Amino acid sequence: MLNIIKNWSIKSKLIAILLIVSIFTLVFGGSLSVYIEITSKREEFARLSVTQAKLLAEYSVSPMVFEDKDGATEVLSKAMSLDNLSCVVLLNMNGNVFTSFNLKSPENIIKNLKFDYQFIGKTLHVKQPVIYNDKLYGYIYLVADTTSIDEQLVDYIKKTILFTFLILLIALFITYQLQKIVSVPIYQLAEITKEISVKKDYQMRVEKKGNDEIGVLYDNFNLLMDTIQIQQKIQNEAESDLTEMTKQLMKHNNELQRFAYITSHDLRAPVVNLVNLLNFIEKDDLNEKNKLILDKIDISIQQLNNTLHELIEIVSLKKNLDDAKEIINFETLLHEITTGIEKQIEESKAEIKADFKIKEIFYIKSHINSILLNLLTNAIKYRSSERKPTIFISTELVNNYVCLKVADNGLGIDLNKNKRNVFGLHKRFHYNIEGKGIGLFILKSLVESLDGEVDVESEVGQGSNFIIYLKCEIK
Repeated sequence: MLNIIKNWSIKSKLIAILLIVSIFTLVFGGSLSVYIEITSKREEFARLSVTQAKLLAEYSVSPMVFEDKDGATEVLSKAMSLDNLSCVVLLNMNGNVFTSFNLKSPENIIKNLKFDYQFIGKTLHVKQPVIYNDKLYGYIYLVADTTSIDEQLVDYIKKTILFTFLILLIALFITYQLQKIVSVPIYQLAEITKEISVKKDYQMRVEKKGNDEIGVLYDNFNLLMDTIQIQQKIQNEAESDLTEMTKQLMKHNNELQRFAYITSHDLRAPVVNLVNLLNFIEKDDLNEKNKLILDKIDISIQQLNNTLHELIEIVSLKKNLDDAKEIINFETLLHEITTGIEKQIEESKAEIKADFKIKEIFYIKSHINSILLNLLTNAIKYRSSERKPTIFISTELVNNYVCLKVADNGLGIDLNKNKRNVFGLHKRFHYNIEGKGIGLFILKSLVESLDGEVDVESEVGQGSNFIIYLKCEIK
């Protein structure tokens, strides 16, 4: 019942509550009134009948003392003229009938009836002693018909029910009018709230019409709207600033990319020409001082050439971020990569093992190819001379990521010193082995460009385990 009422409107709840209280009060009051009326009428009728019985007992003293049955019968016949009496009996002191008038009650009822009175069905039975000079001569027994008071009580009950029904109708009307004081303001507040949620107009306010709890609710609602409006203004300003900053950043980024592209390609040809011109110079014709200068020029040109190669690789990375995704099979990809670096694998005698629990991935192929190729060539390049290189590649599902792991038993990295720099640009950890220090930087950029993550576990002399979390759709 309570669960049903919970889903009612405020209006219905208020009407229901007030009606329930009104009905309970009226029914209880009406019932109590009827009960009091019935009790009062019956007691009044009983008192009247007992009084009549006592008078008859006094009039019957003489016939009973002298055992005058005719005189007793005459007294009883006159008593029958009284209203509501249907039977009068005069009993001797042994309880036997001395004389009677219109006797219908069984004698066992007469004998067993207590003094005073008793209601039996629609009749009232009254029994009073006939006493003279403190001596008992018999009893007067009379039966009164209660039909008249029963009719009066039925009429009273009908009037009470009709009156109660009319009061309920009036209460319903008053309840309907009074509930508006509470329900209408709440309904108006609900409608305004709904309109605000649809139109997103936080300038709307409700007009306070009182200082009661609803008035306080209106004040708090308007205060909330003020707060939301201020926050909305701050948010709009922040979004506007963010949009402008985004435009500026995109503009600067595009300019930087154009600059890097132009620089890398425009400088490429002059650097190549310098390298070729240096190769034409005969060092044997130069003195020692010029040879030294030429060697330094050669070193500088090689450094510039390497820097241009790195810049071209990074520019190429940025250009490939918009490549389309496709379904890639890990086993097929690994076969293609190992075929391309077959010579390095043979020379290092590396053993490559794979366990692909996730067989395929929906990803940019150039990205995943670059990631796996970089990790494989690094594992071969930084292998330990003390043991045969072993590389283990695996994939599994971790939450919503495809986890690609590439573990080796190579030289390892001291993470206590270099944890924060592992994926940094131009960061190298084994200077006795040739490298540029951009491979892991590019790898991290590729993964994070598509909302992925990278991690590494490594120990010097034991090997490394690179963990790549690829955010993508699994096919």
